[in-house]
Amino acid sequence: MKSEELATQWCRDHPDATLEQAFMAGLGHKMNMNKDSLSARKDKFRSEVLMYGGKYPDDMLKDFFEYWTECGGRKMRFEKERTFEVSKRLVRWSNNDFNKYGKQLNSSQQQSPGNRKESVERLADLASGVLQGIARKFD
Repeated sequence: MKSEELATQWCRDHPDATLEQAFMAGLGHKMNMNKDSLSARKDKFRSEVLMYGGKYPDDMLKDFFEYWTECGGRKMRFEKERTFEVSKRLVRWSNNDFNKYGKQLNSSQQQSPGNRKESVERLADLASGVLQGIARKFD
């Protein structure tokens, strides 16, 4: 039913209504339509994201969905993007959160035992120097 037909029908059903009431009734109808269409769009996006359930961890997909369906008015975040492909965004999302979802660190990102020992020794030397400096101030 078109909005004009809805308005005409509402006026027939409410002959004693004021112009303000008629306007608010029409506005309320439009607002309900936007909410319904928003939830339908959100459900469609959810089904697109869930298609990648076997490929990515569920926690990551949930975070991805919650981030991209954040509403700012009538549109969700992903709808405001000029281009948006779920598959490509998921790859990027996964790469950005390399350790959060249980992926192993690359060999270049892991610290070897020798490097770890050197780091601990440097930290111990730094702590010792700080403590000596503090002790001098109170002497």
